[in-house]
Amino acid sequence: MKVFEEFAGEVIKHAIQEQESSSSIYYEELIRTGVTVLPSGFTEEQINRLKDKVKLVYQKQILEIDQESLALIGDENVVRSLLEYDSTFLDLVFEANLINFVQEIFKGLFVLIYQNGVFNYPEQNKQELYKWHRDLNYQHWVASKPLAINALLCLDHFDEHTGGTEFLPNSHMFEKFPSNQFVIRNKTQVKAKPGDWIVMNSMLFHKTGVNNTSNPRFGINQMFAVPFVNQYISLGNHFTHNKLSKYIDSYGEDFVGAVLGETWKSADSAYDWRMNKINKVLGSNK
Repeated sequence: MKVFEEFAGEVIKHAIQEQESSSSIYYEELIRTGVTVLPSGFTEEQINRLKDKVKLVYQKQILEIDQESLALIGDENVVRSLLEYDSTFLDLVFEANLINFVQEIFKGLFVLIYQNGVFNYPEQNKQELYKWHRDLNYQHWVASKPLAINALLCLDHFDEHTGGTEFLPNSHMFEKFPSNQFVIRNKTQVKAKPGDWIVMNSMLFHKTGVNNTSNPRFGINQMFAVPFVNQYISLGNHFTHNKLSKYIDSYGEDFVGAVLGETWKSADSAYDWRMNKINKVLGSNK
């Protein structure tokens, strides 16, 4: 039985002189705990269509490289670089709720590092994602601000039944992975519904849960980062200006080019690097 409870959203305090005045609870949750659940603007019909498209892209990819070979490198049940195969997936990169939130996090330019579909099949526990990890692999340091964030679009329910992602809250603030006892006592599982974004600091330790249902669970995982983190696969060169026109109309050509990595591509020579800089200066003076 509660002795008292908070009334109408008011938090009862004593002897507190300083408090955050965050305009976004999602931002505050991400900064303090390392993870939040952000609603998207996608409809149920759009989510179902995206799920079908993820399956189709995976079928294309296993025709390119067979499943046995993918298993050899631990890459089965991962659909790499979705937008490379179907430009519909660009809508996920520039989904309004997400892109505005990512801008709030980084407060400057950022780049899409990857966009992958992920499957979680029942009782298939050999996949690398079932192991505790950071999405910035092998890193044992911390930063005062997010350097990279992951945005996982749920195409199914993520919960204790379907093998929703498990997290160690606040672990992005500590260099070392905690003791086994600590993990067992403190791991949590975020619940989310189809169409939600699970957004987390990429330095947060997490793992995929065990799917105890009879159906696979689908999601699409995107990583955004400050520009000194390199893309795994060059993404921007797969699209013509015409393909990107609706995003350019909304956000501007420079912003879209930065997000897709075109702004940050390495020059082939000192001459090319200098000419790129000169052309930018001349362009800005017009």
